[in-house]
Amino acid sequence: MAFVYHALQIGLNRPVALKVILAGALAGETDRKRMRREAEAVARLRHPNAVQIYDIGEHDGCLFLSLEYISGGSLDSRLSAHPLPAGEAAKIVEELAGAIQAAHDAGIIHRDLKPANVLLGTDGTPKVTDFGLAKQLEEVHRLTGTGIAAGTPSYMAPEQVLAEAEKIGPSTDVYGLGCILYECLTGRPPFAAPTTLATMRQVVDDEVVSVRRLQATVPRDLETICLKCLEKDPSKRYSTARELAVDLALFRAGEPIHAHPKGPCKRAWQWARRHPIIPLLALTLGLMILSVAGMMAWSTYHAYQVAGHLRERELYLHGMRGILLRLDEAQARYSDLAATTGDPKWEVRHSEALAEAHRLRSDAARLAPAATGAANLWVAAQALTTREQRAMELVREGKAEEAWKFLQSQDHRHARDDYAAAIGRFAGGVDDAADAELREVQAEAFWALGSATALSGLIGLTIVTGWFFALRSRPGPSRRRTCDGSPLPTPNGTR
Repeated sequence: MAFVYHALQIGLNRPVALKVILAGALAGETDRKRMRREAEAVARLRHPNAVQIYDIGEHDGCLFLSLEYISGGSLDSRLSAHPLPAGEAAKIVEELAGAIQAAHDAGIIHRDLKPANVLLGTDGTPKVTDFGLAKQLEEVHRLTGTGIAAGTPSYMAPEQVLAEAEKIGPSTDVYGLGCILYECLTGRPPFAAPTTLATMRQVVDDEVVSVRRLQATVPRDLETICLKCLEKDPSKRYSTARELAVDLALFRAGEPIHAHPKGPCKRAWQWARRHPIIPLLALTLGLMILSVAGMMAWSTYHAYQVAGHLRERELYLHGMRGILLRLDEAQARYSDLAATTGDPKWEVRHSEALAEAHRLRSDAARLAPAATGAANLWVAAQALTTREQRAMELVREGKAEEAWKFLQSQDHRHARDDYAAAIGRFAGGVDDAADAELREVQAEAFWALGSATALSGLIGLTIVTGWFFALRSRPGPSRRRTCDGSPLPTPNGTR
């Protein structure tokens, strides 16, 4: 969203980082608000591991921030050569966790933690920067746009990818710190795929590759800390960045860390050794259930395969919604620029954006024909397109001023709002249609699985009953008999 220049503040004769909004005087209100929000967030922090802000100003309509200049480059550049030693990685993330905790204490979550947003001082001191996506904790439920994910895909927490605003909070930044620690130790982010959507699917669905599988020399305790940060469920991560910093400090001091629970396999093995009969019985029943369920395997597998395709389609359509919104913003910007400058190149770019949006809407109608609002999306798009094309005709006729007035009219604004609302309704329709299809597929799968389970349960019950009567029929000490069938004498000599 911005250029960053190395500049000199003449009044105080000190170097600064001058962050200038990318679009300059043509920047929209959204970008300007985001930069002001970043300035407010940084200004509220007082921590040695957070970049400080000196000033915010405006020159010829161009908004800029004057920030502390950090000369050592970014952590991302440092990691491009090789991973860091375990101790150094733990120290860096511990210091960053302190800065993030200070941000949380100030009511701010960063939402975009990654090595590129960590700068290094000449002495190696890490500093968090780029609070462009920062949110006040009290505003966390109002994301940028309606249900649109914000962040860098490889470093986004699952709740960010799914745009679950109610789950985004301090634990989201803990996940980001875990991503930084993971990349410091392995040299690569936790998830990275050829496309953005594939990466987002990995973040939501895939388990992260163990740190020690990539770098066998990493201590197990540090791997435990890292993987706890990267839990899919926010409630299973460190609840605060301070807790993460404490565990990293304990690791660096060679003391036992808190995030070191006994593994489930070890607990199960110890329990099985104390109660050997129960796991043997469970194993027998399990084998019977699996053998019977195998008869229904193909239908169940097919049902879940279809469900997986539906999920992929839904994720693709949701990604398409975000792209349509961005293309809509681009069309509006290009049409405004064409009307303002009279330059025909903006009309060409508007046509390209329009063609891409038309292609995506065609894909949406093809992939989700039953989605509620699909027809309204086309109608709203056609109304908006017709008005924008009329404006382009005025520009070609040399009537740029008239085109500008046309684009700024209340009717045109209503058309834009109607189109944005139609995209939102279409997204809701996609969810409803996907839910309906999934319910049908799940019903078939549950029916097949239920049939197999009932049959295997019946067989298991028969086995258990047989074992029960077999144990009851075994002669106990008081029922043992001699060869002639008479009872054995009891210890006191009686029969």
